[in-house]
Amino acid sequence: MKKKEQIEDLSLEWDSCTAQESQHLVLEHLQPSTNLKKPTIKFYGGIWFLNWLGNSSFANMVYLCIRSCHYCSLLPPVEQLHNLKELIIFDIISVKTIGHEFYRSCSPSFQSFPLGSLPVLKWLYFIECKNLKSFSISEEDAPQYLTFLQGFYILECPELESFPHLGLPAPKLRRFWVSYCNKLNSLPGPVNALVGLQELTVLNLPSMQFFANEANYL
Repeated sequence: MKKKEQIEDLSLEWDSCTAQESQHLVLEHLQPSTNLKKPTIKFYGGIWFLNWLGNSSFANMVYLCIRSCHYCSLLPPVEQLHNLKELIIFDIISVKTIGHEFYRSCSPSFQSFPLGSLPVLKWLYFIECKNLKSFSISEEDAPQYLTFLQGFYILECPELESFPHLGLPAPKLRRFWVSYCNKLNSLPGPVNALVGLQELTVLNLPSMQFFANEANYL
């Protein structure tokens, strides 16, 4: 598909009857044009993605959705997609690690996500990520990353326990939604530092006690 330069949106979806090996071969040989902007991958049965999905040559990519890829133990190195504006990670339950270009911590499993890895990201969704425990952001990343983030949605991540100790350096954040995260006991703080926040939804957080770094108990 390299010569199909007019294709900007691409959706790849498998059913449960397709053999895993055949799915891997399809994805390996599919490699689209670098003009691709909005790929969606659903129900992929391979155990890893191909490197082209996170290759820096796909600089035009602004949207990526990875959903219900239950056998994947490795996510693509999306940190190299410097123009990515919307990222959806949905129903990823078997991920054990993330490509080193994407995942800068040393954890051997998908337990922490580096928020500072995508500089112009506007919309970020984590839905039904069963092993996700925390989000991280380094001190050197804090002043320059998340400055474009407008929407942050976290739904049904039962192992999520914490946000970065630095809070969320996201001055343009308008919508923040957290729900059904059984172990989460605080929100990133101080929440009142999110000066652009217009909508805050907190739903079914049984362990919630307080806003981080603030004395306002719920």
